[in-house]
Amino acid sequence: MAAEQFQVRRATTEHQTTVTALIDDAADWLRRDKDTSQWNRPWPSHEGRRKRIWGGLIDGHTWIVWDGVKPAASVTIEMTGNPHLWTADERETPAVYLHRLVVGRNYTGIGLGAELLNWAGKRGHSEDATVQQIRIDVWTDNDDLHRYYQAQGFTFVDDRETPDRCPSGSLFQKPITEALQAEAARLVTEPAAPQSRALVVMAPRILATA
Repeated sequence: MAAEQFQVRRATTEHQTTVTALIDDAADWLRRDKDTSQWNRPWPSHEGRRKRIWGGLIDGHTWIVWDGVKPAASVTIEMTGNPHLWTADERETPAVYLHRLVVGRNYTGIGLGAELLNWAGKRGHSEDATVQQIRIDVWTDNDDLHRYYQAQGFTFVDDRETPDRCPSGSLFQKPITEALQAEAARLVTEPAAPQSRALVVMAPRILATA
């Protein structure tokens, strides 16, 4: 049964294993059930992925959605775009950039992913009231995921290739106004979890939504 409310807390470096477990479980599900190369292996390597996750944690950009003590979802929010993906002109428009958004398999079908997208947009807007867009880069060959974002009001921008050949090169965006007008009543933002909560390391089987 879906929770009436979920707690959203800023993740700390103690949550490295929790976030990694969410991604690894998503990768297992994608390999079994989806026609995509997304997360077939850590990109570009285990160490490279570890550094990206760690960077989001140490910078305070990563958030975890909790159902009590169970991790239900996660997202990393940044206020600057990758210059190898987004052009200088595009980056002139203030935007919220989302990364590594995943929702637990036990929480699919209840609209949690859609709420988290809008919550993340609102969170970015609370940091910079001038933002106009929510942006995300999506695994280029994950057509199902492309359709998911389009169903959430995102429009396709372009397919781009970075110098390091990052496989997440399909770009989508939607106006921040849509997120500001949307309801996200089930997501309650709370302070960072105490250390005892950070010891939760196993995540439920999950559906990747970013």
